[in-house]
Amino acid sequence: MITIINFSASKDANCIKIANFIENMMPRKEVKIFNFHEINLLPCGYCEYECVKKGDRCRINDQLINIYETISKSEQAIFILPNYRDYPCANFFIFNERGTGYYSLDIEKREKYKAVKKKFIVLSNSTGENFKKAFSYHVNEEPNILFLGAKKVGVNALDKNMADKEGIKKLIKNFIKEKYRIEKSAMAVVIYKEKILCTEEEIYGVPCLSLPKGHIEKGESVLQAAIRECYEETNVVVNESNFVEYLDSYEVVFTNHYFDIVKKIIYPVLFVVEEPGEPKSKEERIKKVEFMNMGVFLLSCSYDNIVEVSKKVILKL
Repeated sequence: MITIINFSASKDANCIKIANFIENMMPRKEVKIFNFHEINLLPCGYCEYECVKKGDRCRINDQLINIYETISKSEQAIFILPNYRDYPCANFFIFNERGTGYYSLDIEKREKYKAVKKKFIVLSNSTGENFKKAFSYHVNEEPNILFLGAKKVGVNALDKNMADKEGIKKLIKNFIKEKYRIEKSAMAVVIYKEKILCTEEEIYGVPCLSLPKGHIEKGESVLQAAIRECYEETNVVVNESNFVEYLDSYEVVFTNHYFDIVKKIIYPVLFVVEEPGEPKSKEERIKKVEFMNMGVFLLSCSYDNIVEVSKKVILKL
């Protein structure tokens, strides 16, 4: 069984349309949809805290415990919810806190619920760090989230027809069916004394602090790509004599302008140089290039994955 939870309080907006669209994608599956606009919700506190004090079942009768039980018996659960000021909607937080009333002090029941495969669809233009943290309580691994931005299809965020756009439908289909376009990139982690070579570029108009990286071309090795991308983006020359080691790769998932879900594998390569060369931007999108103090970079970097890579570099040097 597939369980779909629509957290939106609106009965005719995009979330319910997406829920129905996904149900229609699965004609051979048993699908159960819970619409929060049909549920009379009560937050925690209308009780004597029996779930915490005694480990008893939650006695509030508003279907939320039933939803937890249904998810725990499901093959997969799909959460659909809107974004309000860069956070999940209030209905999600009520559902989240009532989880205590379901698994209470029962660790086995909690782990069974978290082990169920889950996907999260968020109607949002946000990059979603707050959503990742909120959803992490419901899964054992990093949450699998699809952010559907209204800007991407050229409509207003309040447009109730956003879910009817073909680009949005394509993204949802690919997300549910786990169809990804695979890309591979090399990243140059270049150290000069206690500084790291970094780039500041604009992503959709937002300044982002990162490291030089780019697509690995056909017939090119990871090392060759890292050396080439470093020079093409920053004007800093590194070569095989500066090579130290290959660092652990990681993946990022995003949607491109063709409504494909891209899974990009990043291969970081560590170099140490004796001279800084002449760092400067060689591409229009890159606004600034510099060797930055490693501590400052860790505090200012725009990407958590790159921060983790950089922390490991510090331990190696």
